[in-house]
Amino acid sequence: MNWAHVHLAINHIPVVLVPVAVALLAWALASRSADVTQASLGLLVAAGVIGGAVFLTGAPAEEVVGRLPGISAATIEAHEEAGEAAAATTGLVGLIALGVLVAGRGPQPVPTWMMAATIAVALAAAGLLARAANLGSYIRHAEIAGAGVAGGGARLDPAE
Repeated sequence: MNWAHVHLAINHIPVVLVPVAVALLAWALASRSADVTQASLGLLVAAGVIGGAVFLTGAPAEEVVGRLPGISAATIEAHEEAGEAAAATTGLVGLIALGVLVAGRGPQPVPTWMMAATIAVALAAAGLLARAANLGSYIRHAEIAGAGVAGGGARLDPAE
């Protein structure tokens, strides 16, 4: 197992976890379920941590994949830039969710603006994660890029 494999194995987790957590959080707020609220906030914290791990495995994965024939440096760069924004926003929503969890332990209810901020940043993170994942798919997936070459030889460069 190399760094590219590790990166690919874990990068799907926050991409799926953040939208699931947002849906759960919306349902928890509508149903006024404190337990589901805490669980969904915990998922956002986990997504923030895992998103950091995905980001940290990106550069070593680039070292492995960047040497392969037919891989576009521009495609990798586009994915890397999108990944930076996605990782930062996912980390931010994880920190906000942690803050809401801590604030919720006190005698006062969590202010509505904190929950709204959590959902807003989580939605932004979900969109940025989806964009980064989509751009990453162009690095090696010929079936997505439309190249029709087995093994991902020819590339469609999303940066063009």
